[in-house]
Amino acid sequence: MRGRRRCRPSCRACERVGRVIQRARKEKAAWNPRTAGAGKASGSGGVEGQRLYLEVPYADKDEAKKQLGARWDPGRRKWYVDAAKVSREQAARWLPPSQ
Repeated sequence: MRGRRRCRPSCRACERVGRVIQRARKEKAAWNPRTAGAGKASGSGGVEGQRLYLEVPYADKDEAKKQLGARWDPGRRKWYVDAAKVSREQAARWLPPSQ
């Protein structure tokens, strides 16, 4: 193999990189939201995993983003907030009616 240098077998940097790659492959589901098992919600709103889903009218979207840090879930077409950071009292205005 001309022009390509191989590292020696006992190279610490290469061993470290190998360990990092192996760990990343094992923990892929932990950081990848698509494989983390987010699942689908059973109702129109409520807490699912770490998300508290809201019913935010289009006119209020900027206010929800600013006040609560709400984010848009394009797959479910709903606004949500981190349930650990935002209480139900703070989000009461946009919580879906209980069924």
